[in-house]
Amino acid sequence: MTDYSKFISDESTEIKALVNNILNHSLLNGDNRKWVNHRNREFDCTDGGCIDFYEDTIKHSTMGVAYIVKLLQKYKPKRIMEVGMNAGSFSIIAKLTLGDVKVYTVDRVWEFTERAKQINEFFGENLITLFHGSSDTQEFRNWTNNFTPYDFAWIDGNHTEETSTFDIETAIINKVPLIGCDDCGPVIPTGVWDSVNKLSDRGLVEIISESKIESVVGAITILKNLRK
Repeated sequence: MTDYSKFISDESTEIKALVNNILNHSLLNGDNRKWVNHRNREFDCTDGGCIDFYEDTIKHSTMGVAYIVKLLQKYKPKRIMEVGMNAGSFSIIAKLTLGDVKVYTVDRVWEFTERAKQINEFFGENLITLFHGSSDTQEFRNWTNNFTPYDFAWIDGNHTEETSTFDIETAIINKVPLIGCDDCGPVIPTGVWDSVNKLSDRGLVEIISESKIESVVGAITILKNLRK
């Protein structure tokens, strides 16, 4: 078991233990590390989601997981709309943190349908309900309407400004009260921060929290839906 607490020395004993439990979980390690190690995947997807074990990113990844854990503990969502399932890392974090939670998500990569099935079988429940396709389509937006209400949205799909705006607007339309945006911060080289600020200028959302992590891995911004 690897001790990741050295990267989050200021956190409580409880948070350190939970983060260690998550990052050492069998769904993310051993043979399952193939799902998370995005730099050498056998299929076309170079993004790793919200957990990254590489030596140059593990510190910020651990900090980001701690931030997500505390966020989930604070708001205790039971129904989450997610954009970008990827390796299912966010769903695993949510399950191990909250226990009673369901995630309704989307991913365009076919191989992740197998991953969703594996995670559901491991926990013995339909933790993940997956739409295979692109998030920035009316088809997906219509699909999300079937599972309302949601307590929280996690936006971690295509990080262009255009797609991020569509994804966040999907959460707004579904009246999701709180929206978390991954890979989003003032110095992060994605289009998500610009999207968030333009939506804020339009009076649709309000920025209420940032992880303050200046790395693509772990940089998270939380929005309040002003139109719910």
